[in-house]
Amino acid sequence: MEEKNPPNGNYKPPQVDRVLRHQALADWEKKLDRKVLTAFVRHFIEKRRAEFARKSFAENLDNFAELVRQELHTLNQSKLQPVINGTGIIINTNLGRAPLPSEIGSSLEKTLTGYCNLELDLETGKRGDRNTNVELLLRLLTGCEAALVVNNNAAAVMLCIAALARNKEVVISRGELVEIGGSFRLPDVIVSAGGILLEVGTTNRTRLEDYAKAISKNCGILLKCHQSNFEMRGFVEETSVSDLVNIGKQKKVLVLEDLGSGAFVDVTKFGFAAERLVRQSVNDGVDACLFSGDKLLGGPQAGVIVGKHEVINTLRHHPIYRAVRADKLSIAFLELVLTNYLFERSEETIPILLMANESPEAIEKRVTSFIEGASKACPKLAFTAVSTETAFGGGTSPGQVKRSWALAIRPISQSKISCDEVARILRGTTPPVIVRILKDEALVDFRTISGHEEKDLLQALTKLEIEMSRQHPG
Repeated sequence: MEEKNPPNGNYKPPQVDRVLRHQALADWEKKLDRKVLTAFVRHFIEKRRAEFARKSFAENLDNFAELVRQELHTLNQSKLQPVINGTGIIINTNLGRAPLPSEIGSSLEKTLTGYCNLELDLETGKRGDRNTNVELLLRLLTGCEAALVVNNNAAAVMLCIAALARNKEVVISRGELVEIGGSFRLPDVIVSAGGILLEVGTTNRTRLEDYAKAISKNCGILLKCHQSNFEMRGFVEETSVSDLVNIGKQKKVLVLEDLGSGAFVDVTKFGFAAERLVRQSVNDGVDACLFSGDKLLGGPQAGVIVGKHEVINTLRHHPIYRAVRADKLSIAFLELVLTNYLFERSEETIPILLMANESPEAIEKRVTSFIEGASKACPKLAFTAVSTETAFGGGTSPGQVKRSWALAIRPISQSKISCDEVARILRGTTPPVIVRILKDEALVDFRTISGHEEKDLLQALTKLEIEMSRQHPG
């Protein structure tokens, strides 16, 4: 039975009991506990309550029950799903940062769906260390004495402060007290881990003498931190890591470097600004170097710590380490990615390096070729190739961009659909397409679109055209 809209035009939600009794939910009545189903219907009504008050709905009970059924079906599926990254940002934090090499699924399927020798030494039959193989790979690649992996770089910072400088001063330049995405602030991590934050220098200039004056009997760490997502130009000065290491040795104070992205290859060859390599940090003699696994390395989310034996052993035996250590998935993914670097396959297998290395000319050619097919498949949409600029993202080469090409999507003139509406509809396709809005245009940047995704993109554009026609007939 249809529930009529009230005279004021606002749609009143149907009663929970009536929704539960509707035929559309009959199958779910068999699959879910009644209390759970009731709670979900109430949640769904609350979720839409603001919409009910804001605008009128032509929905009836049948439509509403169908919406609930569809939402239950979606809930039964994995919320984490592949998306097509049309933003042009290679390391896109909102989209999972670095995509992993395609070989990972086939290489690790049996290992990850069954038992594995995560902490078993197969030679002795005794308990082993989950870091053993990863540590060997990192030693070979960076020249470090020892290594440890935790669940992200923030955890790496926290573990180092807690284990090496609890109730001691952590000396850091004011210009390196960064805040990154999600209001995450380095000073807060240092203090919450038990360190005493001691800022030196000024925002734009910090000299070696600033660090030297700050070193006291209660100094635990001299910390050098990558500025990550911003850059300073003009009247600036910073102290080199090698100078910090020298003064650290003189004063018997540990020197740590948080590299952030953690580059293993020189990104200047791809046309981006230089990023300090992990091996450079190790060669400069830091006691520990920290970096992320899912940024420039192109691996899984992880915090990697490489450095001196004594320091890594201290971290390994600290109670916090067990709370932040990497799981078997991260370990397995990281091993495979590092193996690609070791055997010099990284630039052919690591997706972010492949994207960074593709020339603007090659991307333009792909966009132009795509338009030929898309124009035939979607006659109600107009496509053009647009020159764009893309960034590495993830705090890598901040302020630096590289030329790219994008597909600009415009409805035919009679349609009044906006670029924001185009973006919304494309986010609802399978897989979702995430576009970039620039100058009132919806753009799909092909630097972050792989060749095998183009078929899915074309299907998404076909669905866009259908939805556009439904909303704006004629």
